[in-house]
Amino acid sequence: MNRMDRYLLAQYFRVFLMIFLSLLGIFVVADFVGNLTEFVDSVKSSESLAVILGRYYGARIPWFFDLAGRNVALLSAALTLAWMQRDRELTALMAAGVSRWRVAKPLVLASLLVAILAVVNREVWVPMFRTELCRNAQDLVSRKPEKIQPKYDPQTDILLNGQSIRLAELEITAPRFQLPQNWGTVGRKLVADVARFLPADDSHPDGFLLENVRTDGDLTKAEPFKVRGHVAAVTSATMPGLLPNQVFVASNVSIDQLRRGRQWHQCTATMPLVDGLRTGRIDHAPGVRVMVHSRFVQPFLDMTLIFLGLPFVFDNGRSKAVILQSARSVLAIIGFAIVVLVCNGMGVQGMIPPALAAWVPLFVLVPLAILVSEPLKR
Repeated sequence: MNRMDRYLLAQYFRVFLMIFLSLLGIFVVADFVGNLTEFVDSVKSSESLAVILGRYYGARIPWFFDLAGRNVALLSAALTLAWMQRDRELTALMAAGVSRWRVAKPLVLASLLVAILAVVNREVWVPMFRTELCRNAQDLVSRKPEKIQPKYDPQTDILLNGQSIRLAELEITAPRFQLPQNWGTVGRKLVADVARFLPADDSHPDGFLLENVRTDGDLTKAEPFKVRGHVAAVTSATMPGLLPNQVFVASNVSIDQLRRGRQWHQCTATMPLVDGLRTGRIDHAPGVRVMVHSRFVQPFLDMTLIFLGLPFVFDNGRSKAVILQSARSVLAIIGFAIVVLVCNGMGVQGMIPPALAAWVPLFVLVPLAILVSEPLKR
């Protein structure tokens, strides 16, 4: 690495940090002002406002990097070159016989590093804050029951439904669970007063404990309910510690999934999603499959975006306006986003297969990137 490379990389990461922190600051200020009442009301005697804000927005930094990282990478590379061109540094390098590709190469490699960090961020850091990201500012103070989104448990085929959700207590009020088939004298429906989510421990897997179950059958004599060889529901007859009017229903569906299923999937690492689709624990909705395929394509799309936007900065010195030169890269970002959103939207709606929806943007944009990157070869 020579002096020119070190200079370009220092400029690149300085600009990257400046742009990212500016955009993050705008997001935090706008979100804070919009939710100021909720933050003030959430202050407890044991926690200060600073602690609440630190936990709330700290969890959103990895999410924001996943959202804006690729665009900031292109803008950073474009602004670095534009400033060099404005100050005639680029002209001096060209006069010394340095090719455009040699100048752009450190910036492309730096953008590749950002793309790799984006993968690590999405697979490691975002899932660490999944629970916080699936909750908004209203959840900090809201004690009002929330509307439930009925969902089939892919592993047991049980339809989980109810009147509402009380997030603070991790409860479903007036649960109505429908079994895929009759359960002896119990029937197909489990109606109760409340269903509390219990995380897995040594005595049971993840699931819901139904209180005051109303049924015509005798729960104390019911055998375990099984689906495809897996125990899906048990009573006090086979599970010690349960009361006669209680039923435990095993389920991998969490409270947050019943509130915001898609957001929960978006904050989950790729391999658990693939494993869930393969084993049936996650339903095969087109949106989930498009998202999984898109994650494998995303690093290649990130680098394609760099080669789409970076060549527009080179204009043979005709313009010294940094903003004007960088605006061309912004237009490349907009066009790039439109192509990706349209293709993914078609896959989510079932108009094209999910795999094709994720890969078509690459097939369309890579040839275009090769075409427009011709100035880099000079």
